[in-house]
Amino acid sequence: MPREKSAGHLAFELGSCTVYYWSAGSRITGFTVDVGPSCSPTIRGTRIGPRTTFGKILNRDNLGQFTADCIYSCGNAADPVVGLTYRASHATGFISVQYSTSADQSDEAIELWEREV
Repeated sequence: MPREKSAGHLAFELGSCTVYYWSAGSRITGFTVDVGPSCSPTIRGTRIGPRTTFGKILNRDNLGQFTADCIYSCGNAADPVVGLTYRASHATGFISVQYSTSADQSDEAIELWEREV
């Protein structure tokens, strides 16, 4: 039974994880899992937790693409979003995977980078 339901959107509690699905007609177009201390899913053979780095995920196969909507001077309108994307292919059943960070993790990483540079 979905926890939330609206046109094109469902949310389920699976174990200690909340999973959000988006759909168009009868087709699922995307889903999101909020990773946290009580939710650490295994994706593509790697256990993903709050301290998992993009480097750990990327070292597995080196096929992902690192992205950032802004690194410096993003302004007050939005927090920077940093991600790692694996594009859809025949090998993955044409399913794309995108990992992204929360603002807290991005801020911590930027502070470490600024200290080292």
